[in-house]
Amino acid sequence: MSVAWTTVLIIALLFPGVFFFVGLFFTERFSREVVRSNAIGEVGLAILVALVLHLAAYGVLAGVFGFDLAAFLGPLETYDRWTTLRPGVTIAVNGGIYTVVMAGVGFVAGLIASRWGLTRHKWIAVVNRSMREGIVTAFVMTTTVENDRVLMYKGVLSEFYLTLDGSLTYVILKNCSRFFMKMDGDNPTPTDLQKLFGDEQDKRKDQWDYLFVDAKNIANILFDPSPEIKTSDKGNEALDKALAELRTAVGNATPAP
Repeated sequence: MSVAWTTVLIIALLFPGVFFFVGLFFTERFSREVVRSNAIGEVGLAILVALVLHLAAYGVLAGVFGFDLAAFLGPLETYDRWTTLRPGVTIAVNGGIYTVVMAGVGFVAGLIASRWGLTRHKWIAVVNRSMREGIVTAFVMTTTVENDRVLMYKGVLSEFYLTLDGSLTYVILKNCSRFFMKMDGDNPTPTDLQKLFGDEQDKRKDQWDYLFVDAKNIANILFDPSPEIKTSDKGNEALDKALAELRTAVGNATPAP
């Protein structure tokens, strides 16, 4: 029983280091199973990070709140003379709360570290920031080639995930169009864009569309942070109305003396 509890204690003490790497890799869009295996696999770094966080936490608890670790664990020395389980329950509950809080601290510390550029692939942080602040357009060159023409897709980048070596796992695009890249001659030339849902694509209200492109079908990809400008009949009417009102206001304005 003592060996089992020792194992549980060691795992609990490693939580801050493990969750630090979970937070660090969280923004890099690794697939979930890769994050877990990588975080636990980096045992040495996890132990180091956990040790630093535990020492920092102990310094705060002892210096600010007067916490005494020896007094906290003191009842364990006389566990064979306990008349009730209250001392053990108190230690278990407080220890559990501490473990959960420190796991959260480790996760947040990992997120902060990722914002400071400590991530494995720094370009991912740039793309993620552009996705949060605006629109990222992706141009996907597929592996489908016919008659010297390569099938390509253009759309708003919705999701993407990677393997540990930085290779794409898959990409999901919204508001997608397709076109071909002609490879004949010295300069490849693109054909006209064709919307996947035809002319009705912009009129689809309260509907969503996602194009899933697996990594095995991707030859190359370009991420463009330029905003996507979409036109519609309603928008054109509103613009024409506003311009007409502006011309009327300018025409009726009284010239200055």
